[in-house]
Amino acid sequence: MKRNNLFAVLILVCLFGLLSCGMAAAAEVPYDLSSGDLKINVTNTNTMTINGGRTSYSISDTVISVNSSGITNNAIYIDGRNQTSANTIQIILNGVDIEAQYQSKTSLSYKQNPISIVNRAKVNLEIKEDTVNSLKAPDWYAAIRVSNGTQMTMNGTGTLNIQGGSYAAGIGGNAGLNNAAGESTGSITINDGIININVAEYSIGIGGGAGGIGSVGKYSG
Repeated sequence: MKRNNLFAVLILVCLFGLLSCGMAAAAEVPYDLSSGDLKINVTNTNTMTINGGRTSYSISDTVISVNSSGITNNAIYIDGRNQTSANTIQIILNGVDIEAQYQSKTSLSYKQNPISIVNRAKVNLEIKEDTVNSLKAPDWYAAIRVSNGTQMTMNGTGTLNIQGGSYAAGIGGNAGLNNAAGESTGSITINDGIININVAEYSIGIGGGAGGIGSVGKYSG
């Protein structure tokens, strides 16, 4: 067989998936939120840890698929640790039902938001096909907190039901407490999915929290 023909055959083999050709799919890591909070910390441009474990995961090669066995008050917390050049974290909502509750301990305050994206984290949130996901926050807190300087993109074809607390956004910032300004929000892009936002009293669906000036997020779809 001529050399040129051999190259052509190899290319066809790659295209049909008979060889990996160095293009491995991202590893999917399942996580049952009923077992405890999911806390993701960015440690470098392309590494992160889960729940403070010693194992480092590649951000670009890992997808975390989150479900819950019924209603839970455990939370998803993504901390970018101000790594401005870090890659985007991939999370799949695969049937979660989170009802956040007030927390008297400061160390547990993150649990008042079902999902928190803070400290310049970048997150792609996929709503898995044929799943129904629900997020509910208490008054003053957003169901999905997207703090100033962070980025969240939402995709998928599943359903996401959201209820933020009074004076807070459904997606965006918390309310201002003790006469403080409401939180400004980061960049919010919604490309797809069935998103139902139940707007509570003195709150908005997407944007900054009440109690002051909160910036409006960027969203589409």
